[in-house]
Amino acid sequence: MAAGRADAYIGSKFTGAYLADQSDLDVRPAEGYLSREINAMAFPKGQEELIAAADEALAEMIDDGTLSDISREWLGGLDMVEGLSELPDC
Repeated sequence: MAAGRADAYIGSKFTGAYLADQSDLDVRPAEGYLSREINAMAFPKGQEELIAAADEALAEMIDDGTLSDISREWLGGLDMVEGLSELPDC
């Protein structure tokens, strides 16, 4: 799109927003989703303490707004926490 050879991009809403921001493109994401993909962090087996610490740190970042601030800065103004709130409980 930045080179003028494409009219649209289909892919991750967050990646698209980041790329548009980096290329200074005047575009916006379409409403809704074509599909959803839930990603997760992977940890070595038996690392329950590490998993609990990561879960706690992530929960704190959500609660105090840090994750929203980081995602808005790096994902073209999109708030990842808002996107997470739209997902069903896993």
